[in-house]
Amino acid sequence: MPICCTSWGYEVLTAPDAATASRMLEENSRVRLLFTDLGLPGPLNGRQLAETAISRYPGLRVLLTTGYADDALLRRGLVNPAMEMIAKPFTSVGLAAKIRSVLHHRPDIGPL
Repeated sequence: MPICCTSWGYEVLTAPDAATASRMLEENSRVRLLFTDLGLPGPLNGRQLAETAISRYPGLRVLLTTGYADDALLRRGLVNPAMEMIAKPFTSVGLAAKIRSVLHHRPDIGPL
């Protein structure tokens, strides 16, 4: 069920787990950003969900969150460098700024 974030200007779909998120991506071709925690419980974690989503939907932007240091995860190769990260804890203002950045600019292709 969509949740409208009128203060940020985005429509948000929420999913309780990776399997539901995958189905929602299949059913909603307008989704432009996947925001997920790396530590999702279940058969698919957040990184696996993101990797699968990117392979199926090449234009999809991905923003991951974690309580671990993002530089350490990148150095260990646990996160695809094409994916963006925001470390916990974050503020709503910080999250909104990061989402805008991810949606409207990509270093590899420039502003959208």
